Amino acid sequence: MNIAFLNGTYLPLEEAKISPMDRGFLFGDGIYEVVPSYAGKMVGFAPHIERMNNGLSAIGINLGWSENDWSDLCAQLIEKNGAGNLGIYIQVSRGADSKRFHGFPENVVPTVFAFTFNIASAIGGR
Repeated sequence: MNIAFLNGTYLPLEEAKISPMDRGFLFGDGIYEVVPSYAGKMVGFAPHIERMNNGLSAIGINLGWSENDWSDLCAQLIEKNGAGNLGIYIQVSRGADSKRFHGFPENVVPTVFAFTFNIASAIGGR
């Protein structure tokens, strides 16, 4: 079973549900990043998260997460999914609004979604 993270909750990936009114779905209004991990150890974590935070800042999504918050999320996903060779996919959107509108809505809570997937070994290819 693959355990995902959605808005503060760890749950089976197949149970994760995101609103069809989420701006990430409607407009591609969000940022994603993938952090690789081999044998449970993240590779290039700091530059990946710096790029994620820079992207969020550039499009005006104020999530307020620190590098430690991201590290805790990734470490939990690695642990909950077996600590093998995993890619950690992180998606943050501006969030869901009650109507479809091109302008940025006010007082909308960003959506944070993350899950893992198996990746090839760093040594020896597949």
